[in-house]
Amino acid sequence: MARENKTKYALLGLLTMGPMSGYDIKKLFEGPMSHVWSESYGQIYPMLNRLVLEGLAEKSVEKRGERMDRKVFSLTEKGLQEFRQWHNRPIEYQVVRKELLLKLIFGSKVDLKDNIKHVEHFQKMHTDLLMEGETVESDFASRKDDPDARFKLMAARYCMHESRALVEWCNESLEMLRAMDEEEGGQGQA
Repeated sequence: MARENKTKYALLGLLTMGPMSGYDIKKLFEGPMSHVWSESYGQIYPMLNRLVLEGLAEKSVEKRGERMDRKVFSLTEKGLQEFRQWHNRPIEYQVVRKELLLKLIFGSKVDLKDNIKHVEHFQKMHTDLLMEGETVESDFASRKDDPDARFKLMAARYCMHESRALVEWCNESLEMLRAMDEEEGGQGQA
């Protein structure tokens, strides 16, 4: 059985927030949603057009004077119902590609120092994400009038917990890798 494309529901969910252009949606995927979901223009525009064909969204043209007209998509009642039906279904297990783990699986075939470098880079990435998450967490916690803020706060905290766990995993892995390197006399080659 083919896996269902969840991009459709990510876009329907964003359109529940109000009418948006494909550009507006791409900016959300590059910014606030980047730790949760990612889509390219090549995925966004065809799916938006499909939503229109299925009657789940409507497309209108926003005139902007001398600037280029803007195509804006809005959710239809049918689209809202489709979104709610999807939201009520249980989540499915998703295999996520993890490049670092793929590299570590084959780590004995390369220099140990390269493995150490990859884990250190990954650790820094998640340490930075934790710092960014603290700012986002503070922002969402202060939005008392935003009905979505508590839900967004839960998502932000999930990402922070994940990053904390991954930083701890990096500490353990780096300890193992450095011990392996010392065993080999610091030569680095496995």
